[in-house]
Amino acid sequence: MILVNRFLTFVLPVLYLLFSLLWLIRPHFIYGTSAILILLLIYQVYLTLYRQFKLPTFIRELLKPLLFLIIAQVYMIFTPKNWEYVVLSLIFTVIIYYLLSDLFNRYNPYLIKLTLQRRVNLIYRLAAVFFMATIAYNFIVYLNWSLWLMLVISLLIMFGVMLITRDEKVTKNNLAWYFFVTVISAELMTVLYWLPSDIYLKSLIITLNFVYLTRYWQNRLKII
Repeated sequence: MILVNRFLTFVLPVLYLLFSLLWLIRPHFIYGTSAILILLLIYQVYLTLYRQFKLPTFIRELLKPLLFLIIAQVYMIFTPKNWEYVVLSLIFTVIIYYLLSDLFNRYNPYLIKLTLQRRVNLIYRLAAVFFMATIAYNFIVYLNWSLWLMLVISLLIMFGVMLITRDEKVTKNNLAWYFFVTVISAELMTVLYWLPSDIYLKSLIITLNFVYLTRYWQNRLKII
């Protein structure tokens, strides 16, 4: 089972890359191939946890790569079908690989001496929030979705990202800090929306603010 689990750590990212390139010529294949990826992802997370299976842990570990996979899929909709699309496919593939590799390593520590969990969580927060914010602004500008609807969805995703990438147990102090970060992010997203600047610049500012609050000040104020 461990060998199958490790094998899937490599297979899933490769399949994602192949499927994403396939969508360039067969866009309608996105539904079936996405279902295959999600089913394989669920199976791999189950294989990782089956010896000490707990539903809350399973949900948390599944949501981490699943949420990023969904964000990546939606983001590709707004990406021109050129070299930029291929580069993004490669970037998403690498991130997915490290997410799955980190998951495997954390539950099989006797097979590896070095853990990259903190770095993986930081990269995850940077990528997930940046691409999520870009998607939100694209939906508002190009699809005429309500600002408030996208704001609520974005903040729920941010709150979820903080929960699934935490290194500690959930406490009242943690939740209070997460709520504070969410409120600040909501205000920043709203203010930036009305400024005449590039969508990607807005998303970058939101991402840097999010990471700054969740990494630097959280430790400086001894919240955890």
